[in-house]
Amino acid sequence: MLLAVWQQAEESGTVLAVACAPESLRLILQISGVDRLLRNFDGVADAEAVLGC
Repeated sequence: MLLAVWQQAEESGTVLAVACAPESLRLILQISGVDRLLRNFDGVADAEAVLGC
C-alpha cells in the first residue's frame, strides 16, 4: 500500500516522506529498502524545513 501511494506521488510530482516514525517502522523501512524511496524525518517540522513545505 505504501509503495503504491509513493508511486502515485512520484507520477504526480508530489514528494512523499515519513515523519515521526517509531524506530520499529524505521527498521522495517530500512530492511525492506523502502528507506531509499521515502525520506525519513524525526519530526514534521524537520520535513517541512528540508522539503520547503
